[in-house]
Amino acid sequence: MNKFLVSVCTAALLWSCAPPSNQDAKSVADPEVSANSPENVVLSEQEGLRRLTTYCNACHNPSSESHDNILAPPMAAVKYRWLQEYPDKEEFVEKMTAFVLIPSEEAALMRGPVKRFGLMPKLGALPPDKMQELVTYIYDNELRTPSWFPAHFEEEHGKPWEGQ
Repeated sequence: MNKFLVSVCTAALLWSCAPPSNQDAKSVADPEVSANSPENVVLSEQEGLRRLTTYCNACHNPSSESHDNILAPPMAAVKYRWLQEYPDKEEFVEKMTAFVLIPSEEAALMRGPVKRFGLMPKLGALPPDKMQELVTYIYDNELRTPSWFPAHFEEEHGKPWEGQ
């Protein structure tokens, strides 16, 4: 295993084990959080990309060189799968935010990646309202797809990758 991959794994583990904020206990349905409905939450492209890079790309790396060098599915693939289940923006944001804050096998939509990588760890780095903003950014923006992914998708699903 190369030094970069070891560094990324270590950073991801340390980050995912961060102590929870005092807001982690709040439900995504909490009125304080729900007041930021997806229609009202807009991150600048720069801030959204910064959060995506900081909080997601350590595991969901769009720059990975192959399917063998990833720790989790690319975020473009995650978004694609969640859009299949929840095409409505408000429901997408609500369900994905809830899953990322408290991951469970019952709520996981990507069975293959859960089997391969395990369930994503609980992330304590962002409070619910900030996570909801990030998930809204994910819904609203096209995400980078690793160059190898379209061929992998077609091999796994028997149809061409159509993107997000």
